[in-house]
Parts: sequence; structure tokens; C-alpha cells
Amino acid sequence: MAATTIGQIIKQIRQKRGYTAKAMYDHLMSRANYARLEDGEIDTSAENLYELTKRLNISMPEWNQVYNENLGRDTGGKTTVRVNQLLNEGWVNQDPKPLREAAQLCYQLFAKYHYPNERLSGLTADALATYLENGQDKSKANDFLVQIIAYLDRIDTWYSNDVGLMFNVLQILDVEMLMKLVTRYLYMVKNNRWLAQGSAYLPSEPEVIQQCFWTTIQSQDFNTFKRLLDYFNAIPMSERYIYPTLMRQMYRAFAQYAQDHDQKRLDQTIQPVGQVLSESEMPSNHHEFVTQVAALRQWLIKAE
Repeated sequence: MAATTIGQIIKQIRQKRGYTAKAMYDHLMSRANYARLEDGEIDTSAENLYELTKRLNISMPEWNQVYNENLGRDTGGKTTVRVNQLLNEGWVNQDPKPLREAAQLCYQLFAKYHYPNERLSGLTADALATYLENGQDKSKANDFLVQIIAYLDRIDTWYSNDVGLMFNVLQILDVEMLMKLVTRYLYMVKNNRWLAQGSAYLPSEPEVIQQCFWTTIQSQDFNTFKRLLDYFNAIPMSERYIYPTLMRQMYRAFAQYAQDHDQKRLDQTIQPVGQVLSESEMPSNHHEFVTQVAALRQWLIKAE
């Protein structure tokens, strides 16, 4: 029979690794309580669980994987990997078919495990697919995007998954909705600085704001462009955020050009940024930089 409680799974790992029960509970809890934990009769605190995983010589991500596998969940498993592959394939190739397939897999996971994030991932994939099928016309109906926005509107506090959800649909929002969600996001990070720091799974505040500029460039909305730049300028930057820092320099240069029309000064800023964001070392960043610079030149220079 598969282990189904935290204690039973700890016992399973302990026995496989040849550790004694005493090595687990010593100076942590009583022998009797540890026995009850391994028998699945009681639970334990997060602090105790963290210490127990250390004694088992297993990281928290490894623990989460083992725990979910014991419960028969696919978290981080083959289906999840396949979903991520399809999402990447569909968006990079601008092909809605892989995105629709990813959405169906997410809904299947949700039906099986009832994780809300699986449903939200499915809605995201469907929203992106609908956007592409609509010819990237943001004025056309997108019911999946409407459901995502309604979800973000009704929750009082955003967590990392909610920030990730917003980040994944930023580029398919119109300017009005973009600024509404960004204003809400900035309020959230002001009250929870951890959300602003970012991680391997969470976009940082500079990354979120930088991702918003393409919409304002496409719509040629200079007032919103300037408003975003004011937000961007207020964010302290560190060496960790190299790409957002360089893109901010580029946006500043074009905002300055809109005031003084000094193309030489503009080029003196843009060219060094382009050299740092080389195609060989940072191909995706280089592509985004080149695309946005071309669009900004078309908008702010050739339109004069």
C-alpha cells in the first residue's frame, strides 16, 4: 500500500535510506510522538517537517516531488513537462494548436487532482490560442482572458501564482486593462516586497514592468508609455536585473528623443545597449530589443 500521509512517506524514505527512527526524532520530538507521526495518526509543524527533510538529506523540491508521487499526482511529472513544452512551442511559433492541446491537458489534471492552478493554466493556454486565432486583434472577444481577469479582480491578495498568471497574459491585454492590472500589481508588491524580488518561478518587479512596454509601443500610446517609464524609473535596480536595466536605458532614450529630437544622442545610447544584448549570447533578448527599437523608431521618428 502506498504511503498517503506525511509521516508514512517520511518512514518510507527513512527506511529506504537506512536511517534509524532515533536519528529522526532525537532532540526534535518525543519517541512516542514520532511513532504516531510515522503511523499517520498525527501531523507535524512546518518547522519540524523542514528539519526532518534535512535529516533525510532531501531538499524541499525533492520532498514535494516524492510526496506528490506517493499521492499519485503528476506534479512535475510527464504531463506537466508536456504542457510546458506545448505552451513554449505554441507561443514561440505563434501556433494555436499546441496551446489548445496544452489547455486540454491542464483541464484533465484539474479534473483529476482539483488543483485550481491547473485550471488557470488551462485558461491561460486557451486565452493565448484565442488571441492568435483572432489575428492578434485585442479588440476581439476572448472569453478565456475575461475569466482570468475576473479571477484576479475578485481576490484580495495576490500570491506568486497570481503574479505569474498576470505575467503570462500581459502581452495580450489592451492598454486599459494592462494599466489596471499593473496598478493593482504595484499595490500588491508595495505591501509584500517578497513578490517583487522574483525567483526561478516568479517574475521580478522589473521584469513585470518591462514586459508591459510592448503593448504601449504597439498602440503608440505615449502617455501610457511615459506613465510606465515613471513606474520603471522608481524601481531600484541591481546587477541581477541586467536585461530590464538595459531596456530601461533604451526606453529612457526614446522618451528623451520625444522631447529634444536629438537623434545623435538617441543613437549614442541605443547602439551600446544593442552591443551588450548580442544575438549570439542572448538571442531572445536581442530579438525583443531589435523588434522594440524598430517599432519605436517607426513610431517616434519616421512619423515626424
